[in-house]
Amino acid sequence: MDELQVITRIIIELISNSSGELSARLKQRLNATLISQGRPALDEKRFGFRKFADFLKGPLGEYVKLEWPQGSGDVRVTLKHDVAPAPQRPVSRERRAKVDRPTALRSDVWQAFTNPDTSRKRFYNLITNRVIHYVEGANDDYQQLVESQPADFIEIVQIPEEAHRAWMREFLNLATVASDDLVTLQALVGSAYSSDLNAAFTKTLGDRGLQWRQMRTLKISERIQAWAVEHNIDPDNLSIQPTATKGPVLDRPAAPSGSIMSPRQQAVRLLELMSDEEILNSAIPVLLNSVLSKSKF
Repeated sequence: MDELQVITRIIIELISNSSGELSARLKQRLNATLISQGRPALDEKRFGFRKFADFLKGPLGEYVKLEWPQGSGDVRVTLKHDVAPAPQRPVSRERRAKVDRPTALRSDVWQAFTNPDTSRKRFYNLITNRVIHYVEGANDDYQQLVESQPADFIEIVQIPEEAHRAWMREFLNLATVASDDLVTLQALVGSAYSSDLNAAFTKTLGDRGLQWRQMRTLKISERIQAWAVEHNIDPDNLSIQPTATKGPVLDRPAAPSGSIMSPRQQAVRLLELMSDEEILNSAIPVLLNSVLSKSKF
């Protein structure tokens, strides 16, 4: 999809569910979306137009309608009825409750792109479709495997902190937030990004939290899909039930005879591969729940 097609699709999506958008506001939202996807902001002069309104009348003339005000003011942009998407069926409450993470994406793939630990290297094995992690400089077995078979791996570069903050700013520009909360939210956006900061941002949004999770999920999913296309990876292999592939099942080199790890050793090994935040938020609650459930009887 070329640049103009991408811009056209985004503009149609931005105004498809509204009664119209002022030209300046539409361009602001368009550029925020383009930047969040790692693309350059729109410069209409590159397409031969002096103003954004002229650009809309030109390449997008068959999709959008422009209405000039009687006096001074901005141009209102609406979608022509013949290209408006069909109305969507209402989403059930049960379905809305499950939008925090796309069910199509594997959790290991999701974590590889979103884990904020900058010291952790992440790679996707083209042969087995598995994701591996290791801490750089720790002389890990996984590191040795990647270095010995570099053609089998594609590095996964985590989504940068600034992208997360840009999405937060974009959401605040689009959403109507109480002024008291807005001060707190803007302060959070200006802080160093982390999973805890995202949780605080979501909580402060209150009823808007679900909408933010939906938007963030979409942004992350788009990043992952774009990465898959860039590296010629079948997106189905990133789903919860990836297409079966031939080759070895395990990424880690086979352990020498007599050195098979016990369940306890395997658990310790898994904990070593997790960040402190992952251990605190995921591993400890699961283990604690297991221990407490047994202690009741």
